[in-house]
Parts: sequence; C-alpha cells; structure tokens
Amino acid sequence: MKNKLILLWDLHEVVFKKSWKKLAYTLMNFSENRSLLKTLPKQLFSLYRGIIQAKEQENKKTISIADILWVAEQEKNRALIDFIFKLSCAYVPIPHTVSLIKMLKNKGFTHHIGSNIAQPVFEQFKYIYPDVFSLFDYAHVVQVASRSSVIQKPDPDFFTTYLTKFSLDSKNVLFIDDKKRNIKTANMVGLQTIHFKRASQLEKELSLRNLL
Repeated sequence: MKNKLILLWDLHEVVFKKSWKKLAYTLMNFSENRSLLKTLPKQLFSLYRGIIQAKEQENKKTISIADILWVAEQEKNRALIDFIFKLSCAYVPIPHTVSLIKMLKNKGFTHHIGSNIAQPVFEQFKYIYPDVFSLFDYAHVVQVASRSSVIQKPDPDFFTTYLTKFSLDSKNVLFIDDKKRNIKTANMVGLQTIHFKRASQLEKELSLRNLL
C-alpha cells in the first residue's frame, strides 16, 4: 500500500553530484571548444545582462541550462547544443541519497523529480543511469519548445503546474532541494520542504519525520 506523501526531488547536487573527472574530460576533448566561443549567440549575453541589471537580491534570476539550450536551438548552433548535453551529463549518482530513495520506495513512498534540467537533456541523462531513474514515477522538468515555456524554479508556477497536473494537496508533497531560493518558493506554495546539504543530514531529517 502506497503512502500518501509524495517526495519531489531535485536532481543536481541532491541525487547526482558533479563529476570533476567527467567535466575535465569534456572540456579537454570537446573538439569545437575554440570555435564555440567565437560563435556564442548574442542572446546569451542579453540573458547575462538581465541578471546584472536585477536590483533586488531575492528577485535575481539565474541562467539555467534550459535558457541556454533554447537560445542555442533558435540559433541552430549545433556545437553549443552538443556542448550543453555533454556538460549536463557530467554527473554521477550520490550513493547515499540513492540508498535513501530505495529505502523510502520500499516503504511505499512515491518519488517524483522536480528539476530545472531541460527536457531534451533529461531524456539523454536518464538513459545513462536507468537504475536510478527507474526509482521515479514522474519527472517535472523544464520544457524548451518556446521561450515562454521555460518555467523553472524558483518560479512559483513551476510548483503550481506540478500540483495541478496531479490534483495534489501541497501539504502531501515533500520537496527536497539544495537551493534556498527554491525551498523558499516551495514553502510559499505550501509544500513541505527539506533543504538538502548532504545525504547524512537528509537521512537525519527524514528519520525525525518518521519516514525511514
């Protein structure tokens, strides 16, 4: 019998961590590195300028992979698109976190993904680690079909569209993320939250909530 509570997981630096070995290999072996830098589309600089011009700290936006991928696709910049995919997949699972997810799943909890990873990148990423992604029943990730579809954390709409899709009561969702701004927004929407710092800390907090 499944538990009513759904666990909504961020991916990067929660379930997966950056692999400096993979990252270094990508940077050193990407043959189009130099030409890529020379052909970066002007729209990327516009995105960065928008961040610099932001006045209030809590309202500052970060550029996500979905933003860059959308620009790259509009420019048909295949080198940049390929580079984005390689960098986005330069991660490895965090064994302790994955172990916790398995323990919770065995107890009947449902696991969903709530990540700013772009949908096309996610589709490739999940095939690299099928055993990890088989633990999740749904992935709420960022669409890049149009600029207006790039809705991502910490935008409240990221969470409200997710809740609406499943007709969920926000109190029945526990969101786990490593970024405070995302946790803040999730709290505003009414989700339960855990600010992830490390897997051992997460295990303690889950135990305190009598979930393990």
